[in-house]
Amino acid sequence: MNERGAHCKGHNTGSIGICVLGLDVFNIVQMKSLAGLCTTLRAVYGLGNIDIVGHNKYNDKKLCPVFDVDRFIKDYMDE
Repeated sequence: MNERGAHCKGHNTGSIGICVLGLDVFNIVQMKSLAGLCTTLRAVYGLGNIDIVGHNKYNDKKLCPVFDVDRFIKDYMDE
């Protein structure tokens, strides 16, 4: 948390990169774990769901994440 990442060119300062391992299908345990991590980070840093974005939002040549972030937020995150 105290180091600048290398996860998204032009957006590494002031952001946290999260990697979910898998190909194109993630199970409910992975999604719930990701939601728990995001919930914790929101609480620690005073963020909202709007602050959770996929890498492809900043680089249209990237496919990651291979799941719909908006759907993930709707299905797994409380605001």
